[in-house]
Amino acid sequence: MTGIEVMYTGGVVCYKTKYQETIALSSTEAEFVALCDAGKVVLYAISILDLNVSQDNATVLFEDNRGSLLMTQQRQPTK
Repeated sequence: MTGIEVMYTGGVVCYKTKYQETIALSSTEAEFVALCDAGKVVLYAISILDLNVSQDNATVLFEDNRGSLLMTQQRQPTK
């Protein structure tokens, strides 16, 4: 089950809950799928709201699974 909530200036502008389309083999994988889905929902919400507000910083996504957070970090390849 995935749950996503998009907030703007302290209020909820979009939310989504659904069963995940694929069966994850671990909680890390399930959380990572949900995190990717959250990114898509945020991009969709930004595009339909058309707030004409400049965004200087990246959008913050909150995640509580350490494994999926580690998967999102960019690492340099080792030699």
